[in-house]
Amino acid sequence: MAMIRIAAFLMAFCASGLGAQGFVDDDYLIPVDHRMGLPGLVPFNYVYPADYFPLHGVFYGDYLILESNDRKKPDSILSYSDGETAVDGYRYYMTGISDAFDPTIIVSGGDSVIVVERCIYEDPEENIAGLDTSGSGAFFGGPERFKKNIMQDWDSYYVGWGEFRPGVWEDGIEAIEAWSTLTETVKGESVTYGADRLRYPFYSFIDAELCFNNAMLFWAEGEAGPGIGGTLRVAFNRPSDHMMVLNGAVDFARLNLYKDNNRLKRVLVRADDGSFAFEHIFDDVVAFHKISFPGEARSVTITILEVYPGSRWDDTCVTAIYLKQPPLRPRYDYESTIDAYMRLNGFDRLIEEYERRHGGAKRHASATSREATTLQ
Repeated sequence: MAMIRIAAFLMAFCASGLGAQGFVDDDYLIPVDHRMGLPGLVPFNYVYPADYFPLHGVFYGDYLILESNDRKKPDSILSYSDGETAVDGYRYYMTGISDAFDPTIIVSGGDSVIVVERCIYEDPEENIAGLDTSGSGAFFGGPERFKKNIMQDWDSYYVGWGEFRPGVWEDGIEAIEAWSTLTETVKGESVTYGADRLRYPFYSFIDAELCFNNAMLFWAEGEAGPGIGGTLRVAFNRPSDHMMVLNGAVDFARLNLYKDNNRLKRVLVRADDGSFAFEHIFDDVVAFHKISFPGEARSVTITILEVYPGSRWDDTCVTAIYLKQPPLRPRYDYESTIDAYMRLNGFDRLIEEYERRHGGAKRHASATSREATTLQ
């Protein structure tokens, strides 16, 4: 079985919140890029490079169904409530596909999903920290070492197996400004955790596969104390009725950083045109938090009102802010591809078996935070 090199980011176009809907807002294939099954583009049985895990599956109703790349192992079906939020803030699942996978971290919400198997987060130097130079060049430890040609020309397109295609994924952001920024010296190198780190949380290697950009790390405020009253101004490149936030310091090479640092707890979100203002409370779990607006806005200001305190440092951190991806085709067209995929793989029968095992009813996600537990 091929070693997994990256955490796959997968997306869809949809309209409701996470809450009781399960992992994400709606049904979609993984990997997706909205291009799956379109005429002239790759089908969903596309073969990826050997050092990239070809994660195939589907979100359907409340379920995440993952195809096993080992035919001796069964496909896996999960509901959101099958996971447990551990003391580190990450949500873990037992897929049953492989010992190298489980427990698997799944970060989800809105139209975004990251799947990080145990072999990745337990061996970050090989898979994430960039010491394996034959692997993903996006895991080299921050913008200071990120591929310069990617940062200079983000809309460049894939031109060979060794190149990346970040232009396939668009974050919907025009600019982000922070009132304060942390700069510190790490191993003799000056590192600035600026607002630019909130941009481009995902990149693409080839068509239909989008991946988490662990190199960008996170923004951190640099004032004494937790930054109460501090602001982040976010301008969008199109009117938006929502905003996605990956809260806290999320680094899959150092899972401890999420709880070591402060995370946003309660914020005021105000439209810069004065059309709305409301408070939002974050659950203290690593997730793609969707903040829905009462109307559309071109820019908003986020004011920090309260934080979850870090266990080691009094720095408030945020990893990413972005918008969901706009659809590239009508929903009915996309649904026909999903339905065909479900039938061809027998996933409808897999759902029936799952529901029989759980009393004949779907299991829905809870909209409230679960008590943190330690996984054995």
